Amino acid sequence: MNNHRCVVADSNDEVLEKLASFALAGMNEKAFVLGFLREEEIRNFFEIIEKQRGGGRLLKSAISESRLSIRTHSECFFSNGQFSTQTALESIGKFYSAAKAGGFGKFHAFGNATFIMERPPGYGDFFGFESRLTPLASADRRIKILCGYARFAFPEALLEEALRIHS
Repeated sequence: MNNHRCVVADSNDEVLEKLASFALAGMNEKAFVLGFLREEEIRNFFEIIEKQRGGGRLLKSAISESRLSIRTHSECFFSNGQFSTQTALESIGKFYSAAKAGGFGKFHAFGNATFIMERPPGYGDFFGFESRLTPLASADRRIKILCGYARFAFPEALLEEALRIHS
């Protein structure tokens, strides 16, 4: 079973809504939830969660129990100002190890992939990173990963590649 999936939505707001639903499901399951967003998306993401039925309560619980971490791509996916597959995988691995050590039985990670279309240095390796997440998620069924893609931001060929990697 592939626990590394993607969602393609018509707008970035719709991507955030899908990622928020995924995060809420993880919070409801008492999973450790890790998210990667652009700085300007974080406030909107939390507002979406708080508008969901029970979202505010789940959010407060997850924060108070230290089982929610929202990071920016630049914090965890970049090294020396450039996108780095190794840095991104190491970051996810550190959070996963900390979650296991903290006694969390499930680990949900998500990210909005739309940032990559801003073409930061090193962006050409992004799908190499994506393809390395699939074996990680498949090796441990407690791991679930959801990647969000906004249709408007990606050429059709790249969306097809994203769907291929996540299937």
